[in-house]
Amino acid sequence: KATVSVLYWKMKFATLCGLPLLALALPGEHCNMDKYPTTYPPTMENMTMPHYNINLDLHPEERWAEIASTYKTGINTLVNTFLNHSVGGPNTKLGHLVKELLDIDHYRLLEKVGEEYAGEIRGIAKYADLDIGYATIFQAVYELEGLCTSIVAQDAEGKIFHGRNLDFGLFSGYNWTDGEGGFPGEWELTEALRPLLFTASWQKNGVTIFNSTQFAGYIGVLTASKTGIFGLSVDSRFDNNFDKFLIEWATSDYEGTLLTLATRDALMTATSYDDAVNQVSTFKAIGPSYIIMSGVKPGQGSVVTRAPNTTLPLDVWDLAGRLQNGSYFVLETNYDHWKKPPIFDDRRTPGMDCMENIGQAKFNGFEDLWKVLSAGPNLNRLTTFTWLLDPLTGETVSYKRRCIGVHGGKGVPGSGTWKYGCAIW
Repeated sequence: KATVSVLYWKMKFATLCGLPLLALALPGEHCNMDKYPTTYPPTMENMTMPHYNINLDLHPEERWAEIASTYKTGINTLVNTFLNHSVGGPNTKLGHLVKELLDIDHYRLLEKVGEEYAGEIRGIAKYADLDIGYATIFQAVYELEGLCTSIVAQDAEGKIFHGRNLDFGLFSGYNWTDGEGGFPGEWELTEALRPLLFTASWQKNGVTIFNSTQFAGYIGVLTASKTGIFGLSVDSRFDNNFDKFLIEWATSDYEGTLLTLATRDALMTATSYDDAVNQVSTFKAIGPSYIIMSGVKPGQGSVVTRAPNTTLPLDVWDLAGRLQNGSYFVLETNYDHWKKPPIFDDRRTPGMDCMENIGQAKFNGFEDLWKVLSAGPNLNRLTTFTWLLDPLTGETVSYKRRCIGVHGGKGVPGSGTWKYGCAIW
């Protein structure tokens, strides 16, 4: 088996070949907020999302009926886009993995997730008129790819704030002809995801248990908050195992839990920040991940690093420790914080530089997180949405994002000369 991840080398190859992979950070690049002027809150209507209540008192097969019916066309477009491209085509390792998963009896996979979640998947397939096998495989998609930025910060008054960009769609087909603003193309899966975004309140007995930002057709939880208790976001992590334990889980008696079903379980049952951190740290992980947690008390923030086939965290990077060392935030992209990020995808350095330039004394919650997450390369051509959270009050906002252009662009119509990565809405 290769000593580095397949995705690592795909990204390096794409960068060397000049693909507009992300609005990439150049080696040694630092904070770019001044080159990405933006205001908070944004005012453009096409950034907002609809809201739905998910009634957990309904039979599992009926919980997603309205959403799956409403987004039927988009869900089928998204799944077909993913399956047709298989993140690089059928001759790639991931392409073979997707084919292998599709060849597995979907009933076996449904048994693996348990009857409640299996019922929800069956309901989505029914109301979206989607093949049940495709609906099932789609639930494992975040085990396979994703690129993100998450930040938890504490202001001068001791209040915690949490923000994230969710980036998705790398190597899922590139359309060179449909780009905006004079720049060629878009990642096709990223473009298929944005129309499926909505915010949700998960309710039982008429009471909201937690709130999340969702993609229609997906029952797991990537970004969510439980008011007055905690918030969480999930970032992808890459290691040398790639598909090993996912295939074992799908084809054998190997036991484990899909990442975003484990986070959903924690949101349903955890009664404190410490309880939630413990739950996401100790479930039997199928794939590697970073789970970024925020609480409501000073110092409550952490990046939980998970390796596959384990029931203990590889590392827990605490905000409390950062505060003791003179910082006021933790920031995670998609690489272990104790290692240097690769030079072809260093979103960490510019993001941390922006946060340090702001400083805790001047840090202004949502407004400053928005500025940092709107600056390239943390906002990039794979970014689907930005989410901001005040865990104590439960105030949360989500906005669709689009980055058009790449480094070296010559300008966006109507915006004057523009040299850096993103013209945004």
